[in-house]
Amino acid sequence: MKFSKNERLLMIITAAVLIFAVYFQFIYSPKAKQVAKEWSELQSTKSSLAQSQIKLRSLAFLKKSTVRFLPKDALIETIIVHASKYPGIQVTSVTPTTDGKMLKVEVVCSGALRAFMDYLRSFDNMNLPMQIESVKMVIGRNTMTFKLVLVSYFL
Repeated sequence: MKFSKNERLLMIITAAVLIFAVYFQFIYSPKAKQVAKEWSELQSTKSSLAQSQIKLRSLAFLKKSTVRFLPKDALIETIIVHASKYPGIQVTSVTPTTDGKMLKVEVVCSGALRAFMDYLRSFDNMNLPMQIESVKMVIGRNTMTFKLVLVSYFL
């Protein structure tokens, strides 16, 4: 049986398309799915590794630091005494509120800006688990009033 030139060309093209379809369906497509799955696993592993490294650095920092946790009353007293150490600051009120083991202390004081800035800088040296949540400043005619909200944790 003799085929014409066009028929042979059509058979070659059909065979090539059939071979490509079989290759794509049974070899390429499963491998592509496997590679995509392994890539997503790699990305999630990288993400969890990065989170673990951050936790490890935090734990190493906490081991090296000399942070001390105090009972609630001692912590409030420390904040009041600390504010009264600065001669340019007059403490108007100290209002503590608790939420579980978290203590929020609102300190309202008045005085000179430079003394208040020194007061804020001094929190770095207190070695207490405390952070400044917010600072509001009201400028009056002769005085400056500061409202400082501290967040800390206690025993």
